[in-house]
Amino acid sequence: MSGINRVKELFHATSSSVSLGTRSRKGELNIAPVGSAFMPDDSSIILLRGPLRQTYLNLQENPEAVFLVANKHPFRWLKFFLTGKFGASFGYRIHTRLREVRPVTSTETEAILKKRFGLVAGSRGGRKIQATLKQMMIFDITQIREVTPF
Repeated sequence: MSGINRVKELFHATSSSVSLGTRSRKGELNIAPVGSAFMPDDSSIILLRGPLRQTYLNLQENPEAVFLVANKHPFRWLKFFLTGKFGASFGYRIHTRLREVRPVTSTETEAILKKRFGLVAGSRGGRKIQATLKQMMIFDITQIREVTPF
């Protein structure tokens, strides 16, 4: 499996945690968890805009952002404690630049949430999330760096 395929696999894994770091024009940092993001190809990330006010204010001032994808699967930690080796990647820092913000259709929202959350996308909570997602933000990937624990 190629490097970018490993990144995409971890990015979409249900055992992963995805956060987005942004910085205001004044240099103030913000980091927020994001659940409605995915990598449709090897060079971009799509994020459905939810209720993360400061994140979006920062992106209007500074389009540079970093997605942190962390592998939180409990078995990788168990393997580490038993063998002293992690095996699977700890995660990735994906450096990006916001390219475009546009309205998102309900069909796109449903498809993206289904891809990201699977069967629970249609649940009561999934429908509540879907109601808040009105815009699609498209980021170009500028660099990917693996997170190494030691």
